[in-house]
Amino acid sequence: AYIVYILLGIVLVMYVIHLFRKYFRHERMMKKLLESENRNISLAADSYQAREVLNTCTLIYQACDQLNDKNISSEGHAEKIGQIRESVMSLLFGCGLGDECFRLLSSLHFSVSGRLSLLKLAEEVLQVLEKEGHDVSSIQLDIPENFTYPAYKNALRCILYFSYLYISSCKREKVSVTVTEEAGCMMLTFVSPDETVKGLKDVLSGEELLSIRAKDSDDMFRIRTMQRFVFSALKQQNSVMRYITPVEQDNQLTITFDPVVVAEQNEVRKTVLLLEDREEIVWLISALLSDEYEVRSVRSVQLAFDEMHKSAPTLFLVDMLMYADAESTVIKYVNKNR
Repeated sequence: AYIVYILLGIVLVMYVIHLFRKYFRHERMMKKLLESENRNISLAADSYQAREVLNTCTLIYQACDQLNDKNISSEGHAEKIGQIRESVMSLLFGCGLGDECFRLLSSLHFSVSGRLSLLKLAEEVLQVLEKEGHDVSSIQLDIPENFTYPAYKNALRCILYFSYLYISSCKREKVSVTVTEEAGCMMLTFVSPDETVKGLKDVLSGEELLSIRAKDSDDMFRIRTMQRFVFSALKQQNSVMRYITPVEQDNQLTITFDPVVVAEQNEVRKTVLLLEDREEIVWLISALLSDEYEVRSVRSVQLAFDEMHKSAPTLFLVDMLMYADAESTVIKYVNKNR
């Protein structure tokens, strides 16, 4: 009996050692993959502006390709033209031509949507206003770096641009800009110790005109036209404004935005899981496969297998440029978790 117990003990110890070795091999493999991801992602994405240009050009290319379809309906044709128009507006804005593009090219209906990084978008708008010579030192961004939300990109950009333009023209106390999510809705909040945000609420609701000094009558017309575009953007996002003046606290204006919901497909389609860090490639592959597949994209191998555990995809695509010098490790990891 003692011999049997000793043998069982030895087997148990060997099994525990085997599990520890397996765990440490898995951790080393995962560490190597994550290091490769971080290294190659940093090489692929030089800056937010460069990525935005690539995304916008991809969208224009995609829309032009779809316009070549002879069977496209008149509604589809108008939608693609609107997407190209918005994309051109985005390109001009990214080049520092916000004044011209938003006061002349803004739309009464926005169609380009996506999950946006609010901090990046807010910083981009501030940079454009600085290039135009506006003093934006009174605007303080308190937006979490990882906060994202599905919205119409140019509609939100237009609202932020107009709001910042008003705040910079007031030249009063600092205004804090924060973003949170509650019950699925995005809450964009402006906070100031004085009544700057009350004036912003009046301007955004149309109760007052934007009191900014215009260069000439044409510039004044463009400002008024842009204000109409902002009203349209707020309406399309189903925005609700709430102004609060609590006793012994700062003035607060909160604008609530509903999420942009992609229309549901009536048919059940097969799923493709795409491991890719470049948004322009995600756009392209999604467009190519959209007729037959639903494309779900992730940015790391760990997230990919988390998705697989939730729902097994029909096809798993990996951009191996993300794992340069670690291709064999990826294959081992995939085979191990097959």
